[in-house]
Amino acid sequence: MKLHPSVKPLLFCLCLAPLAVLVWGMAGQRLGPDPAEQIMHVTGEWAGRLLLATLLITPLRRRKGWGQLLRLRRMLGLFTFFYACCHLAMFVHFFLGWDGRRVLEELLERPYITAGFLAWLIMLPLALTSTNAMQRRLRANWGRLHRGIYLVALLFILHITWMARSDYGEALVYAVPVLVLLGWRLRHRLSPRYKKTEAIRRGNGNKSIEYLGKNWEELALEDPLWAVLTDPAKKGGQWDPEEFYETGKDDAHRFMTMVSRVCPDLNRTAALDFGCGVGRVTYALKEYFQSVVGVDISRSMIDYAERRNSPSSGVRFLLNQQDHLRCFGSSEFDFVFSRIVLQHMHPDIACSYLREFVRILRPGGACMFQLPGVSVMDENNPPEDGSVQMEMWGIAPRRILELLEEWKVELLLAERETACGEDIPSYIYVFYKPGQ
Repeated sequence: MKLHPSVKPLLFCLCLAPLAVLVWGMAGQRLGPDPAEQIMHVTGEWAGRLLLATLLITPLRRRKGWGQLLRLRRMLGLFTFFYACCHLAMFVHFFLGWDGRRVLEELLERPYITAGFLAWLIMLPLALTSTNAMQRRLRANWGRLHRGIYLVALLFILHITWMARSDYGEALVYAVPVLVLLGWRLRHRLSPRYKKTEAIRRGNGNKSIEYLGKNWEELALEDPLWAVLTDPAKKGGQWDPEEFYETGKDDAHRFMTMVSRVCPDLNRTAALDFGCGVGRVTYALKEYFQSVVGVDISRSMIDYAERRNSPSSGVRFLLNQQDHLRCFGSSEFDFVFSRIVLQHMHPDIACSYLREFVRILRPGGACMFQLPGVSVMDENNPPEDGSVQMEMWGIAPRRILELLEEWKVELLLAERETACGEDIPSYIYVFYKPGQ
């Protein structure tokens, strides 16, 4: 599902509409005999509605595969906090006159006010850490912190229930959907799939191929094009597919020019694009080889790539969720390509695949791959389920040279590049498998 570009601006306007109606009502004295009570009611009501909408995003993404809805979650969450702030500010202004002593008395004497204030306090750090920069800084802790939204939902139910006293009709309107959503979350946590993921995480951490597959399937469901090519300006479904696939053509031309320079006699029959994602470079490599195979660990990525394919294209895609490439025979490809892929897996898994690259290359074939020279991950502290993270691993160039020598292949090229940005040293390698 791809959101139309107008959805986000339209949602922004819709979220502001209740405030606009209140301002219009105040300007024309149309808020009834008790304007303060009306303002309090409307701001609180919309804080609750938007909280429900925010909580609904994750179930829809998981159950329906509507990953693009994540583009709207932050906006809904921030507007929830905005209306909660308005609700709190109007209460303190109209009913307590900004008297600190009276505020403290009300918090201690009225449970519904205590519950509402605690909900606001929990939302405060969620709003302050909602930016992409804070998400990168907090890493796995960001997900743990933002699960506080479920506690906010429970406090919201207590707030409106205790405030109702006798007529619980309106409280039930909010309580039932909130409890259903919380029940869905609990069911997910108790599901065999979740328990299996937790067992993998606690047992093998991010060294596990199962953990890697689960992580990338989640990323593919959220935003497949951005997960492949992480341009900050394109996050949240902002990549235009045609523009995205054009970048694959540019990369294929650039890297095949490099390969031709160091390996001019390379046979151009069959190529493998390892970690092909949605086929960004796979399709582009067809201009240089008779047949190209793209392989990836995520079923959603493969399904997306296949939607652009045709039986006569000379390109095929294969799902592989093992830490080896035994789905291919020995000496099957003339060229193996892998860039911005091996860096997202633990070095143990990356080395396993590199060894397989040597096996599936034909004598006289070449392999081009990229890896950072350092890791920036902690293998003893993988993120918890729900905190999907694009991990960054590396292998020191000296170790790469040792491995290639051990596997009896010839290094043709080792150059520093900027695949991981300016701060993380990254290298592109080309090696050649001597003829027998």
